[in-house]
Amino acid sequence: MIRNLIQDSGQKQQTKVEQNNEMNSADDETEQQLQAIISLQRNDQLTEADELYSSIVDSNPSHDRAWHYWGVLAYQNDEHNLAVERIGRAIGLNATVASYH
Repeated sequence: MIRNLIQDSGQKQQTKVEQNNEMNSADDETEQQLQAIISLQRNDQLTEADELYSSIVDSNPSHDRAWHYWGVLAYQNDEHNLAVERIGRAIGLNATVASYH
């Protein structure tokens, strides 16, 4: 019985580790995508960047950096109300980032 509990506990811990590894891998992939989108934005490829920011926040609505940069892009496109909305969303998700304010 104790052996079964230890095995079950070990399997649960292994599953958590695997889940964390998958999340870190997904986070790394999203971060790489975000860096590529920021590069597009800096090179005035704003339409492409807009579409890609949209896809990131669609798949991860709590990605504060994507919301922030998407808001900056809206500002660049003179869509000030939309910029305030998106940057406000970033602040709501993570108010500790000074550059969002």
